[in-house]
Amino acid sequence: MQVHRYHSGPLPSPEDLARYGAVDPEAVPAILGTFTEQARHRRAMESDVVRGVERRADRGQVIGAFLVGLGIVGGCVVALGGDGFAGVGIVSAAFASAAVSFVAGGRPASPE
Repeated sequence: MQVHRYHSGPLPSPEDLARYGAVDPEAVPAILGTFTEQARHRRAMESDVVRGVERRADRGQVIGAFLVGLGIVGGCVVALGGDGFAGVGIVSAAFASAAVSFVAGGRPASPE
């Protein structure tokens, strides 16, 4: 008769932990403490990454709105300055870039 055991995970199996504890009573608390510390650190890093992504997205929204507004104001200044055709073109380009950014900006990146 053969018995196969398989254990997978970040921690040793309960049987291995019991053997470690028999050899050194401080081994099991040290192993579990290290695991807890690493898990806490990983969650903190993931939280920092998510916060950074959100901050960059918010900054991008503000910069994009500023550039579209600048295009509209600039187009109006050009139109009022005497070149109506160029002014309408600049304002149209600002609106078109905002529309393209709105439509294409929310799509996830391709897996390639």
